[in-house]
Amino acid sequence: MKRISLIDQSSSDLKRYVKFKMDPGQAPREEEINFMDDTSQCPICFGKFPNSEILQHVDSCLESLEDNPQPLEMQNTNSVTPSKADQYDPVNKTSFRCPICYEEIPKGSGYIYQQCGHQYCGDCLNGYYTELITNGKVNEVKCPDPSCLIECTYEDIQFIVSQELLLKYVEFKRNAMVNADPEMRWCSNPAGCGNAFKRTDPTSLKMVCGQCNYQFCFDCKEEFHGTKSCEEFRVWKLASSRVDIRFYLWQKLNTKPCPSCKAPIQKHGGCNHMVCESCKFEFCWQCLKEYESGHYEDSWCTQYGKSAGLVYAKAIGLTLLSTALPFINFDSSSWDSSSDDETLGERLGEVGEALGEKMTSVKEEMGEKLTEVKEEMGEKISVVKEDLSEKIEETMVRIKSLWQK
Repeated sequence: MKRISLIDQSSSDLKRYVKFKMDPGQAPREEEINFMDDTSQCPICFGKFPNSEILQHVDSCLESLEDNPQPLEMQNTNSVTPSKADQYDPVNKTSFRCPICYEEIPKGSGYIYQQCGHQYCGDCLNGYYTELITNGKVNEVKCPDPSCLIECTYEDIQFIVSQELLLKYVEFKRNAMVNADPEMRWCSNPAGCGNAFKRTDPTSLKMVCGQCNYQFCFDCKEEFHGTKSCEEFRVWKLASSRVDIRFYLWQKLNTKPCPSCKAPIQKHGGCNHMVCESCKFEFCWQCLKEYESGHYEDSWCTQYGKSAGLVYAKAIGLTLLSTALPFINFDSSSWDSSSDDETLGERLGEVGEALGEKMTSVKEEMGEKLTEVKEEMGEKISVVKEDLSEKIEETMVRIKSLWQK
């Protein structure tokens, strides 16, 4: 099988996934799990460097590769013993029968895992890993044998899948590792920085991106708002723009946050089993709990549709939205202005009163409708019972007459 090299990629493409230590296959197991250690490993030369210096070193490695390209495997040999680097050859030396497709695989057309010894044909492995990586399930990329717990290394993957899929695998892997670390945040610069980093002071909410210098809040991920709480800043930001408040209310009514990464998700039909496009977390749309096999059999949630409570809540929300919008007509103003704060308070008070009145009327209206529905259903049930009783009597008479004959 042909080894796939990353050297043909441009510097900009490589920089997308080399900001953090990748799993090259030679790193100790504990470092694969705790990748945000005090030191990180360069994915090009596999040398170890302090986290504060790793990005600069990666940039210099990329420049060296562009000036003097070499095969990737030649760059790897400084982190492993020469004998191991020379012996790493996953291609099968003898023919065997693939345990997946049961075809006879000739010499040189299959793949053997160095760690567990299991071997498969290249087509089966490529299809298996393509399905997993395409769906973002990079943590399930391992030996296909159900009883084997050996995970694939980055070096294993590059022998099997296409270069395009390899880049996607690295990107998903990096995203999953960043989202899994509670102390890490993606830069929330509206311009789209794409950087992610770990906060150095666990008591500070101020995050400063080392790549674009954008400052944002660790908790709400909005631009840094000083001593103001996240809720105070959110209210001020909404009040400063009619468009923002419309979007905020629409988002509240039509989306739910991913339980894992908090990204807003909108549901367009289908069942309640959701997969977040951002972090690939699987959850139930109704209860927002992690989706597991048998969830819809063991809980009150239904796989399809919505409960009546959710439908009523959405109807009420849309009514409140139409009521609130006429009162929302704020202009952008200074955050520290006391007069604007008073105006904001008055406007919010007006909105609150209007919403309270509308909520009362909506509740009364919904109560009346529910009463009407109950009465109508009661009448229909009575009619059905009477019809059923008559049919039962007719049936009994016919049975009796047939029995007498």
